[in-house]
Parts: sequence; C-alpha cells; structure tokens
Amino acid sequence: MDAFKTVDSSLRKTTDYLNNTIDGLYLYIDSNRNTHLMYALYADSIYITTKNTCNYLESLKDILKSKDESGENIDTATNMLIKSEKGDTLLQNLYAVYKYAHSSLIDKSKKGELDSALATIGDIQVDKNWKRKYFEMTPTFAAMTILSSFQNDCMNAATITLRDIKEHMTP
Repeated sequence: MDAFKTVDSSLRKTTDYLNNTIDGLYLYIDSNRNTHLMYALYADSIYITTKNTCNYLESLKDILKSKDESGENIDTATNMLIKSEKGDTLLQNLYAVYKYAHSSLIDKSKKGELDSALATIGDIQVDKNWKRKYFEMTPTFAAMTILSSFQNDCMNAATITLRDIKEHMTP
C-alpha cells in the first residue's frame, strides 16, 4: 500500500503540472483563434476531450474512495469497473483522447512520441480482458493509482498535441 501511495502522490503532482501546461497552451491557441481557426478547432477537440476524460477519471477515483476509505478492499474496483458499465464508459473516454490526439496532431513526425504517451491506452483498446487485467481483485488504492496513471497518459498526449498545434501557429 505504501508503494502505491508514493506512486499515486507522484502521479498527482505530475497531473497537476500537466493540467497547468495544457491550460496554458490552450489559452495561447484560443487567444489566436481568429488568425488560425483550423488549428484552434483541433485544439478544442483534444483539450475538451482530455478535460472531460480527466474529470471522469477523477470522479471514478472519488467514488472508489467513498466506497472504501481504507483503500484495501479488493472487491470495490472489481464491482465498479468490471461488473458495471463504468469500465466501458472509461474505455470510451480513453479512446476519445487517443483518437483526438492523433487526429489533431499536425506534425506527423511526432506520432512516435504520441504513440509512446498513449501506449497503455492503445493496448487496452485491443485487449478484451483489459478490465480484468487492471481491476480484478485489485485493492481500491491500487485501482485509484491506475486511474491516475490513465489521467497522466491523457494529459501527456494533450500536451504533445497542443504544443504541436501552438508551434504551427507561431509565426
């Protein structure tokens, strides 16, 4: 449990930093919307999708925590993310980030960097047993850490894509 708490704390700090980064990048792009409308529309897609997905992930973590404050129960994540539709909704959200990050990337030479940031999400799209792999008999706190890792992946992808869009907008 202590190891998961350490990892989760680190992921939360990184997520906070990345959140500020994508907000700053998006603010720049949005402020130049009139002269680069097409790029701004790409930015809208990845920014809004990432924010919505990260909010959904945060809500899942809040629900898990409210159902198991000790974080040690191995049934909470199983029941919530495997035996309900929440796991399917999670996959749809993660896939949306994956799709918009790739479709919004302008400089296709950065596809490798983006694929690396989204490797886990790419893998779960084709793994029919991904929910069991990540959440079956997983202690609640570990499941929350996994969800934080997904948030981090989404934010990294958005950062790569928004930075690419910004670079193409800069004269």
